[in-house]
Amino acid sequence: MEDTIGVTKAKDLISGKVYEDKNGIKVEVAPRGAVLLEILETAKTVTVGAVYEADGKILDSDTKTVLKGEKILFEAPIIDGYSLTDGQNKSAEISAIQNENTVFLYKSNGVPEFTAKNREVKDADWKVMNYGSAQGELKEDNGKFAISSVCPSGEGNLMKTFAYKEVSGDFEIHARLTGFDSTSYDSDYFGIMATDNLDLYNANFFEERHFSNNNNILMVTHTEGQEKSTTSSWAGDMNGKNVPIDFVIRRTGNVIEYWFSLDEGKTYQQTSKPKVTLNADDVMYVGFCMTAQKEITNTAHVEDVTLTGEMVGADIQKGETVELDFSVNDKENDDIEFSFTSELPEGAVRDGYKIYFTPVRGGEYVFRAEARDKYHKEATVKTVKVNVAPVISLKLDGIYIKSDVSSYIENNRTMVPIRVISESLGANVDWNEETKTVTVENDENKIELTIGSKTAVVNGKIFPSMLRL
Repeated sequence: MEDTIGVTKAKDLISGKVYEDKNGIKVEVAPRGAVLLEILETAKTVTVGAVYEADGKILDSDTKTVLKGEKILFEAPIIDGYSLTDGQNKSAEISAIQNENTVFLYKSNGVPEFTAKNREVKDADWKVMNYGSAQGELKEDNGKFAISSVCPSGEGNLMKTFAYKEVSGDFEIHARLTGFDSTSYDSDYFGIMATDNLDLYNANFFEERHFSNNNNILMVTHTEGQEKSTTSSWAGDMNGKNVPIDFVIRRTGNVIEYWFSLDEGKTYQQTSKPKVTLNADDVMYVGFCMTAQKEITNTAHVEDVTLTGEMVGADIQKGETVELDFSVNDKENDDIEFSFTSELPEGAVRDGYKIYFTPVRGGEYVFRAEARDKYHKEATVKTVKVNVAPVISLKLDGIYIKSDVSSYIENNRTMVPIRVISESLGANVDWNEETKTVTVENDENKIELTIGSKTAVVNGKIFPSMLRL
């Protein structure tokens, strides 16, 4: 059905049919059909509209061409981040006598905010990872650090020694680079860095680098699926970036900003691309790193390292109770839709906006809550991670395997997630809900394991199983 606004009489030159309606004709057109209209009579039309405005800025608009004298109802839509001003009607009716607009006035609307302070934790020690073929170490002396590394020539810039701590959500890291042991090679560099996966090949990470011999400063990002390649942005003036240099990375939501200072933090500059948007996980590994790609060990000397945010902190013990506060408030007193989006583990009890967690086994536990009001498409998110000793890391060929399910020890046996390990080894994993059976299969073997069974079926043969599902 097609409207021909303002046309009150017309003839289809193909079929010869005449359409006539004082309120405007409507023409039925069959699928893949066509009409060719000769307009015989018209009525006067006007254009009316609605403008949606906040503080003099037009947020959106809507226009309609209608018959003169027709009454048109406009309703104010929900616009992300805005609400109607006090006293503003939600709808307006216009009598279409002449071309005119009606204006709806909006105001900025704040998102719900999590109000609890960051959880007080015991500070965790810096952990050190050598990625791939890199070999290195971290030494600390009264707040001053020496981070060294070496890897085979031509291995690529993902190979690095990385000292890190875990932090959830927004954070800021600062470090001051005071020098290198060697300034011989342009492939050696120091960086401050944050990544959501210790397998850098499959990570979302960002890094601010300084090269040992040519004084260049480089901002680097890597997204999951980019493999060995990275995206880079140089400082505008690549010369004269002599140590000491202060580096800062700040995360706010998915926006990452970088700064560097050449005058010990008095003033800060940015690279040619001062901020990026990166859809990284809520929990990240944040710290500083060293890369040396000429098979000769190099060391960067660093001090004044600070990291602020929702720190994961040192491991707690089984049986120890922690309070996790997800209290939320809306400044405009809008109704809040609140939910915990992560499944509560054994030992966790919810009380309103709070969770009391008394873990019964070791592992890594992530608690995530969302809060939203009707004026925002995206929810406000708060994530808290709690590590419970012992935390068991999984590695394959020296590379960390990321898993949403923690490994743990029970009855002197280490229980590990079968899916993530099997898929990391190239096998396919299938779950049959009806029979409660998991099937692990590659080109050569097929293993079937059923919950509650003490046997496993391997290539059609039954064997005793020590696995637990």
